[in-house]
Amino acid sequence: IKTPKILAFVKCGDRYGLIYERLVGKKSFGKLCHDDPEHIEDYAKIFAKELAKLHSIKCDKKEMRSRKKELLKTISPYKEEPLKEKCVQYINDMKDVNTIIHGDASLGNLLMVGKKTYWIDMGTMMCSDPIYDLGILYLSYTFLIKLKYVQEVFHVNEKQANIFCEVLFEEYAKIVKKDKDELIRDAKKRGVSVRQHIIPSRSFFVFFIFIYSYKLFD
Repeated sequence: IKTPKILAFVKCGDRYGLIYERLVGKKSFGKLCHDDPEHIEDYAKIFAKELAKLHSIKCDKKEMRSRKKELLKTISPYKEEPLKEKCVQYINDMKDVNTIIHGDASLGNLLMVGKKTYWIDMGTMMCSDPIYDLGILYLSYTFLIKLKYVQEVFHVNEKQANIFCEVLFEEYAKIVKKDKDELIRDAKKRGVSVRQHIIPSRSFFVFFIFIYSYKLFD
């Protein structure tokens, strides 16, 4: 997995972090699509290739965090029913597989410098079903992209995001040898999960309320 080089480990209070090298001349895929809209389909194909490559890596479930366990842990303090029960059921239905996922595979977290690509924000990388990453992508670029705030975050308008998502799923399906329509249905029904930074309140539970209120899981 190509990422910027780690320069140092740092500690701030009781938390730890990493300092990475600065990539000169970098552009996120969102900025690439915004600045060069005629080549959105090309960028979507590159993104799909890099995502499929990431998802081809197997991990040791004993060594890596499980997205499924993390979600259940996050939602456990909430008391609201029956929504909480539905959310728990949804999370439990996720496949628990030994595959690496990014956890936040957005247009902002894959960078390009020249012809080289680099994943960033790898703190969300965990062990889970790849459909989790695909579900976030589908939700973000076909539904949440309708919000002006989301368009500003990812530097693309609704039309550009829709084109990107359509080509990405088509290319990804070819690479992993799956039916595109089936992949999209699975992403829509099973892969949609937490996207905290899109919801202004940054509340995990508000996010689920947001999803269910628009009946994305119907």
